[in-house]
Amino acid sequence: MQPENESLGLLYGVASAILFSVMAIASQQLPSTISSSQISSFRGLFTVIALFPYALPHLKKLLDFKLARSVWVRSVSGGIAVICYFFNLEFSSAADAKAMANTNPFYVAIFAWFLYRERLTKFEFVGLVILLYGAWLLAWNMNQDDSGLQWIVGNVGSFFTAIAFLSLKRASGKFPTNVIVFTFGVAVALVSAATPGNWAMPNAMEWMWLILVGATGLGGQIFLTYSYMNLKNTVASALTLLQSLLLIGYDLAWTGRLDSGVGLWGNVLIMIGMSLMILWKKKPVPVPAAILQSPQTKA
Repeated sequence: MQPENESLGLLYGVASAILFSVMAIASQQLPSTISSSQISSFRGLFTVIALFPYALPHLKKLLDFKLARSVWVRSVSGGIAVICYFFNLEFSSAADAKAMANTNPFYVAIFAWFLYRERLTKFEFVGLVILLYGAWLLAWNMNQDDSGLQWIVGNVGSFFTAIAFLSLKRASGKFPTNVIVFTFGVAVALVSAATPGNWAMPNAMEWMWLILVGATGLGGQIFLTYSYMNLKNTVASALTLLQSLLLIGYDLAWTGRLDSGVGLWGNVLIMIGMSLMILWKKKPVPVPAAILQSPQTKA
């Protein structure tokens, strides 16, 4: 699908970044009795319930694994990435959790070379080096804070984000956007429910935060999809970095969980490296369908 309305696409992209940022912040307002697995499961269920009417006519095709294999590979991989992201939201800063999710271009580059023999341009290579240096700084800083597990979990999530991203190219040609997002919600709910963590009956205020997580996650995903439908892929991808800027500002100004030293530089370098890999990509991936956040994504 060709870009349709650039101004509207920019608005959708900005709205998506804001909604995903609110989702991350809302998730961190919940107490430790409501674990990351419970939060992520609720987000998946919210998506499933909201999109079930759109998926109902396609259920028979979705149950045909041979036909829908790419959709389910994308969805399960994305589900693993999402629970990793919510785990890091529970135990680290929102900015660090997003920065770890942003390292997925490293794994995409590896898979693209191994599967398709795609080579990086010089600018992409420079961007990858900057991204990896930022990831190393972040890892060093998190290790100083005894947060090494969060760095490992973030990389696992980034790895599966790359798998989901590559699988999406095939999935988007077989099913409508809302159906792909529906299967993603199913996978997120199931994978998250199988992940260890404390579950508790939320009180009224906690229900409010959970509903906000579900609504902003779904809304962010929908706006992100429309952004990709109305913009060039490079521009739409670059707009997703606005979420990193918002969360860095949030942690610096409000939570104090991101210091102005090594941790901040790690975040900034990952963002710069990802920007270079996006803007100077030799062959942008033509995927106008449902896009994963990072993790988050990337709903």
